[in-house]
Amino acid sequence: GSEGVAWASASPLTTTLAGRLAIIVSEVDSLAAQAASLLPAGTVIDGRIPPPEVSTALVVRGPPALPPPPPPAEAAKAALTVSELLTQRLIALDAVEVGGDPVLRAARKAEINRINGLCDALDKWRKGGV
Repeated sequence: GSEGVAWASASPLTTTLAGRLAIIVSEVDSLAAQAASLLPAGTVIDGRIPPPEVSTALVVRGPPALPPPPPPAEAAKAALTVSELLTQRLIALDAVEVGGDPVLRAARKAEINRINGLCDALDKWRKGGV
């Protein structure tokens, strides 16, 4: 999320860009919470970003004896919807020009990586893997 990101602005343009980025980050936070509510407890997203209810330490598990069952149709549809909404936020992030500001560029890149990790975890879960 946006915690700990200092968007120091030297110009009105940078302030506007930081504001747009902050709005998108807030929307992604909400969608990440929805994704976390759909994924099984203990799921580690992209090996780095666990859902909020999971400890920040990596969860290490051996391979399951049998592949997990696919999610119920309703949950799979919800996961697909969240994934599509996250993809829309990814497109919105791509439209934010950071004007050469390295702090904004790093913040945008972190959100892009977070969205990709969330989408990957949701897609894998929908297809019956965790």
